[in-house]
Amino acid sequence: MELEEKVPGGKLVRLSMDGKGDDKITISGDFFIYPEESIFILEDTLSKLGPDESMEDVEYALYKTVKYNDIELMGLDIYTIARLYKGIIDVESNRA
Repeated sequence: MELEEKVPGGKLVRLSMDGKGDDKITISGDFFIYPEESIFILEDTLSKLGPDESMEDVEYALYKTVKYNDIELMGLDIYTIARLYKGIIDVESNRA
């Protein structure tokens, strides 16, 4: 399962869930994140969330992760990541 969105400024953000039972989330696109390896920290944060998390809880988890790990996001934001995550969860929930 994959969802993508162009954020203001024209940057593409894509979230993918492998659907193989482990709910691994992958974030990709033409944005910038610093340090680069911190994308894995964000993916891990999303992969640990439950399917019933509210939008606010997803945003807060991402906010804490970004703040604690001193991650810089350029061309994407926490709200876009959270919205795409909730969209994937909603689609996957309806497939079950």
